[in-house]
Amino acid sequence: MFAGTDLLAISIVNSSKICILRLPMLLLGPTDIETAVTSVEYGKALLMHSPVRRHLFYLGGIPRWSFDYINFLQKLLYKKMQENRGEILTTPEIEQAFSITTTTFVDSWGSDLDSNDLIKLAAYCVSGVAVDKSSKSVGGMKWSRLQDSSLCLLTEKSEVTIPYAILHRIGNLIPNEYLDPERSFIECVQGLIDKVDSRIYDKPPWALWEVFGAYFHALRINAMIIIGKPVVMVSELFKGALVKGCCDQVQLIPTRVLQCADKYGSDIPQVISRYGNTQDQYNWLTHGLVVINGDNGVGVDICFALKKYNQRGYVVCEDQRKRTATSLDPKLISKLLWSAAIQPKELHEPITVVPMLFSCLRDGKVDDLAFENAVVVTYNQMKAYHSGLWLHPASSPFVNVNNDPASYIKMILAGNVEAIQKVAARISGKSGTKRKFETIDGFRDAVKLISPDVELVDEDRIVFG
Repeated sequence: MFAGTDLLAISIVNSSKICILRLPMLLLGPTDIETAVTSVEYGKALLMHSPVRRHLFYLGGIPRWSFDYINFLQKLLYKKMQENRGEILTTPEIEQAFSITTTTFVDSWGSDLDSNDLIKLAAYCVSGVAVDKSSKSVGGMKWSRLQDSSLCLLTEKSEVTIPYAILHRIGNLIPNEYLDPERSFIECVQGLIDKVDSRIYDKPPWALWEVFGAYFHALRINAMIIIGKPVVMVSELFKGALVKGCCDQVQLIPTRVLQCADKYGSDIPQVISRYGNTQDQYNWLTHGLVVINGDNGVGVDICFALKKYNQRGYVVCEDQRKRTATSLDPKLISKLLWSAAIQPKELHEPITVVPMLFSCLRDGKVDDLAFENAVVVTYNQMKAYHSGLWLHPASSPFVNVNNDPASYIKMILAGNVEAIQKVAARISGKSGTKRKFETIDGFRDAVKLISPDVELVDEDRIVFG
């Protein structure tokens, strides 16, 4: 369907030798799909609807699924126009088209797998763990067989990728029908869909970045348990990031996400309250929680505790997210990490703090930092760190070339400093009329017209909303 061919189903007549050459295949990102859609009739008009853009993302970058959906919308819109019933589709009409597409393709995908196999496949996708193609795992099949049967893609590093639509299928499962950690995994998927996916394209990606990050931490912890790695080094949870130290072994437990009413600081207690219901209280050290900091909490956006394996104490990971468009040199990295490195004093347990910095800028180094333990994820590491979820629009703050200020436009430009400044100022409208771009090609042409010496970089982070 989207990844290779089931070669066992093929009989080649009169062939004494079969030579197979596998070409690398990738799922298309949201920008790739939207660029293709703009080239079809009514494509630009359809992309004006937030639900259409969300549905294209949900379909997970598979051209067949995406364009059957768009084709259905085209026919619906054409019929509506012919009958003089308007030139705009209603939300129920859009939802109907998506429902038909998911019933036709998504619901029948992986019919040979039961729901536990489906969860395990998704867990490998989220974990970022490389697999042995010759080993058996999901559904009793080898990974090479799973790929040839179109049930997953394996990257060059043998990491597992599946369409995002499959996570939405898992989100339709009933958590209480499963035991932990599968139950917690399902609940985290449902939280991600409700708190992040349903708001994509209605809110800017950076506004959802923090919540996405919290659910990603929880999903990865649950995923590691599901695939048989309940004890790991802390660094294994941050594969693909820039990591210093993080060598403690920790015992993972089923984990959920909690937005708390308390503000994280050195005086944070073990028992905290849920945001919006202070009577709902949890011990965040022992209950397996990824905690989103309370309103106006300083320095830390997300935190979670991991129990040390075979020794007393906890590792507390303190996640700080910065979209600030300034130069990310080692001095600034250290400053930001120090602001996140808050040592809790009221927990009555030995605590090892791991400060973490997530930045939308490209550069960063950790080797010379004055920290025993630290994690840094810049834009350069976003893909490797987020593994199978790197195509999610909220996994990294995108640059909106129609609305973002010049300081953000500069993050996607390369060349002479003065020329970059000139292009960014013109594009953002500070020294001219603001423009409305619709495609990468159109934006690139505009950049070249302003300055031939400036190139686009990181094109997959550009959005036009």
